Amino acid sequence: MHSPVKSYVVLLLPMIILLILRSGDCKQRICFEVPDSTLSDEVQVSLNYDRIDEIVSRHINQVMKEWHVEMRQRFEDQGQILKHQFKNSTTAMKEKLGEVILFNKTQDCPVRTDKFPDELCEVRRDDACYWTYDTYSNTLTYSAAEKLCKSKNSTVAIIPDRSVYNAVRDSLNKRLPNVQAGYVDAWLGIRVDPRSGQIIYPDPDVFKSWGYNAPSKGEDKTQVYLFSSPRFYGMVNDAPTGYQSGVVCQI
Repeated sequence: MHSPVKSYVVLLLPMIILLILRSGDCKQRICFEVPDSTLSDEVQVSLNYDRIDEIVSRHINQVMKEWHVEMRQRFEDQGQILKHQFKNSTTAMKEKLGEVILFNKTQDCPVRTDKFPDELCEVRRDDACYWTYDTYSNTLTYSAAEKLCKSKNSTVAIIPDRSVYNAVRDSLNKRLPNVQAGYVDAWLGIRVDPRSGQIIYPDPDVFKSWGYNAPSKGEDKTQVYLFSSPRFYGMVNDAPTGYQSGVVCQI
């Protein structure tokens, strides 16, 4: 593999030679003395080696200066990329640890569901409370749903079993008279692999109750929501940038 310095020098050699040959006089350039006799006579050449050294050194110094600038810029750019990647990875790690803590509660740190008001405990269980929110219009992305739950010290819900699922649906359906569309759809915390449609978070065996033709495969359909109407209901997956009308949160 050729070094960058060697490549620079090779590229500049013709220029260096041209500058030497165009110098002002014989003391400042390579001098060629050709006699007036036949072409077969020997050509005499007089070389000013000090001048050659001076010009070559000057140009090599310029090449090295440009190389240093390029290397510094290249490593600074790489450093910024690594810094950005490290920041993203640590942020993701903190979020993952937060999820693990919230969804793997121990007996040493139980949730006191009796301390929460009814509005934050529409569905009350021994170790968790579930509450629902609806915009009455499809305007809520998944990131907005996360922020809404977080504003009340909650997370987007993972439904643990059929009884909680039915109770959450009943709570959502109470909003139907206020919904012109005749149905509600609320984000859940479950995530799927968009290529296979298989659940990847919190784990493949988590409770699920898929709706018609769900889960679907799609490049960005990673997030699950609960669709509920008087006749049709079930879990469906969509892109997190999609818009649903509400969210199910848990404490």
